[in-house]
Amino acid sequence: MKLTPYKSDGTVSLFPFGLLLIWLVPFAPALAETRIDTKLEMTNRLGGETLYLAPGDYGSVTLEGFMFDEPITIVSESAGQATIESLTISGSTNLIFEGIHFESPSNGTSASSIVSIKDSDNIQINHSEINGPVDDVYDGHVGVRVTDSSNVKIEGNFIHDVKRAGIFENTDGLIVAENTADYLGDDNYKFIAVNDVLIENNIGARHVFPSEGAHLDFIQFQGRDSSDIVIRGNLLLPENKTNIQGIFLDDAHYTNVLIEQNIIVTGMIRGISLSSGTNVVARDNTVLDIDGAGSKATKVMVVGERYGNIQGSYLQDAGVGDNLTLQQADPSRALHYDDVFENATVGLGMDVLDLMPIPDSLAQKYGAYERLLELLGL
Repeated sequence: MKLTPYKSDGTVSLFPFGLLLIWLVPFAPALAETRIDTKLEMTNRLGGETLYLAPGDYGSVTLEGFMFDEPITIVSESAGQATIESLTISGSTNLIFEGIHFESPSNGTSASSIVSIKDSDNIQINHSEINGPVDDVYDGHVGVRVTDSSNVKIEGNFIHDVKRAGIFENTDGLIVAENTADYLGDDNYKFIAVNDVLIENNIGARHVFPSEGAHLDFIQFQGRDSSDIVIRGNLLLPENKTNIQGIFLDDAHYTNVLIEQNIIVTGMIRGISLSSGTNVVARDNTVLDIDGAGSKATKVMVVGERYGNIQGSYLQDAGVGDNLTLQQADPSRALHYDDVFENATVGLGMDVLDLMPIPDSLAQKYGAYERLLELLGL
């Protein structure tokens, strides 16, 4: 297989990158079992280059011990046309993948993942598509799994046809932003023992196909303590399931947490929930209940400060104060959903246009107004 499809946009010859390039040439049986025993010769020597992948199937890629002083960017020459069946990165630094299609030919198991990052630093997976087979089976792979790492960014990806979009554990300096998930079998994102975390502007799965008895969450923290967390601007508008909890932090202690400008529609009471924390603020979020599904209320319930939020609850709870509590039981009574939003009682299948704010209403003073205008393009 020729190496000529690969190009460098820097001034360094391609020759020093030969080891990495051989590892990433399009998959062929003769190369599938090739070992790169001399890859450590590159450690801490090179970086700052962009490597372009020609269209093709690159098989399963394992990068272990690749350590660069400056980032190496590996990008599909034509967006999405370079396909990697699975990517495992361990003990490595300064690797960026852009515009790749990570597509597993098998469904895998709950212990497997399509993209795995472990014991690594300064790794990014950006503007890529990550999925298992599109075959209506959702009980296998995790899309992205990050463990025991630091300074990891997962941004702008479309993750679908897997069990969970992402699991992140024991990682510091984590960004999960601008991703869209869909066609899942369980939680969207799960976080365990993470610190210095930004979870921003992610769009949750509209289609979820859980196993019987599954406990579904959009964004879940659990297991061990986490700190310095910002959860901002995330959107959940389900289309086929009402029993998805929104932002749920439990079973640990959480320190320095800001939750703001999120929009959650669900049939569960826990729109935003945090059970144990220090210096916790939940402000300017919109959490609305789907009528006739599960709970009759969806609330912001945190141990800490709560203000500026819009939440849906029972008729007798409706009121204006630090938070705005709406009701959808009686359109003739005050503070009905229709007083604030264009069509927020539509239930499953709601889109952002249904949440168009009523002019001069309380939607301008409470809730995720800024994020809503951004999503509406206003």
